[in-house]
Amino acid sequence: MKTLSSYPVPKWAPNLTGGGKLPPLVDKLTARVPSTATLLTWPLVLSGLILFLSFPTFAAYAPLTGVNQLWAGNTTNSPGQVGSHSGLGYHSCVLTSSGGVKCWGYNAYGEQGDNTTTTHYLPVVVQNSTNTGPLSGVSAIATGTSLTCALTSSGGVLCWGYNAYGQLGDNTTTARSLPVAVKDSAGTGLLSGVSAIATGGSHTCALTSSGGVQCWGLNSNGQLGDTTTTARSLPVEVQNSTNTGALSGVSAIATGYAYTCALTSSGGVLC
Repeated sequence: MKTLSSYPVPKWAPNLTGGGKLPPLVDKLTARVPSTATLLTWPLVLSGLILFLSFPTFAAYAPLTGVNQLWAGNTTNSPGQVGSHSGLGYHSCVLTSSGGVKCWGYNAYGEQGDNTTTTHYLPVVVQNSTNTGPLSGVSAIATGTSLTCALTSSGGVLCWGYNAYGQLGDNTTTARSLPVAVKDSAGTGLLSGVSAIATGGSHTCALTSSGGVQCWGLNSNGQLGDTTTTARSLPVEVQNSTNTGALSGVSAIATGYAYTCALTSSGGVLC
């Protein structure tokens, strides 16, 4: 009688991964499912009865390529830096070399910008504001706690996701699953002339081409720099240290969970 050892060890199909071992039906870390699969059959002998068992083989996933920036939705908020998560910050986004954006992870508030609130375990393409195609023309991105913002090549800002404190800057507190344009401080037009963006826990700031800073969103700790602790759903000008006018001479900005800092053109730092 033939035994199991009489049969050759099954081999994986050509061009498929597996390394000679059976893959899990579901990768518990990423919950990925195969894009294509075939069945591998091997015989099993039990008391002289030959049974044929079939197992799926999983196609290899191609790595994400063409990435210019990586952001993780957390409280440290530095490009390419993955820090400790806080609150609802469990998503990541990349800016592609073609000017598009892809996101994955937690999506309860639409922070992945694909017009859904479905958690995604693989990158999805962020759609444009009218949901007629992929978002394009993006020069920089930033993520906060369940929100994402994009700086466009024309100097405008688009945001999507959590918006309870007005951190999307569209003069509402409604969560958005598609990008919306940040409005100007008067709410009658769109914010323009922006050269850099930064997102905190629940607030967003923009560096203007003239060296000023405008912020919007949660302001419980004065992180908007307008001498108040009032949340804003439209951008407000950050004031200078003496509260005699708008802050100027800024060359870079950075945000934390509930604070904002500015690098001045003279090499100083204001927070």
